[in-house]
Amino acid sequence: PTLPPPRAGEQKLFQVVIHGIEPLLETPLQWLSEHLSHPDNFLHICITPVPSD
Repeated sequence: PTLPPPRAGEQKLFQVVIHGIEPLLETPLQWLSEHLSHPDNFLHICITPVPSD
């Protein structure tokens, strides 16, 4: 499943980062796995809350 992007005027609640890259949320997981996996075939995905400062 894909997450909808924030609507105009809404703030992002979280940030998705893969190896220092913030991919579009519409990017297929299969494509990310094929192109961004480590040599051990793991795809390390970090989902963190956006800082609220």
